[in-house]
Amino acid sequence: MTEFPLSYESDHLYAKINNQLWLIDTGSPLSFGDFKSIVIEKERFEIPNTHLGITATILSKITGAQCCGLIGMDILENFDILFDLLHAKMVVSIKPLCMFGEQHALEDFMSIPIIKVKVAGVKYKMFFDTGSHICYLQNECVARFPELGQEQDFLPMMGEFVTNTYNVKFVLGKHAFNFQTGRLQGILGATLLMSGVEGVLGNKVVQKMLIGFFPRRNVLCM
Repeated sequence: MTEFPLSYESDHLYAKINNQLWLIDTGSPLSFGDFKSIVIEKERFEIPNTHLGITATILSKITGAQCCGLIGMDILENFDILFDLLHAKMVVSIKPLCMFGEQHALEDFMSIPIIKVKVAGVKYKMFFDTGSHICYLQNECVARFPELGQEQDFLPMMGEFVTNTYNVKFVLGKHAFNFQTGRLQGILGATLLMSGVEGVLGNKVVQKMLIGFFPRRNVLCM
């Protein structure tokens, strides 16, 4: 078990690993960075220096925080992980960690975790995406919630775009949260639905409480 400093900067989660800042992104199937490899829990992972045309330099400009790369699910899926922003740490373990609190079943698409979230009494499948600073829901019910104005976002395949956002109430088991939520338009929305999901649960949930992310067992604890 290894603890890494965890911070929330420029709307993203970053872990300091080997004195280098890495963006932690459960919404990315692949990692990339300025180094050819990274060692976590004595496991070495080879990584490319770019993904979909994005390098660490470009990523730093997009997010506004200087980092050396991104750690995606090709690495994260090998461990049990605790996201503990309250104590500014990310715990990574090659051995199983104890599960706690409410346990939510996970599915996945191309290794990206999927969790069921209830909005307005209806359950939706959503990506659990720590790389997204807002949530998304591809249902017209989102427009019935209070408006929060427009928000700029970025997707590697699509570049920058702007979305209208709303203050939407999300329910996960006994927990309820209000998150800034957009609705993707055109090809962006169609691409999301083609994945078999109807939304994105962004990284704000990690700010709210201790999260146990156990992709090898398909469980998220909170």
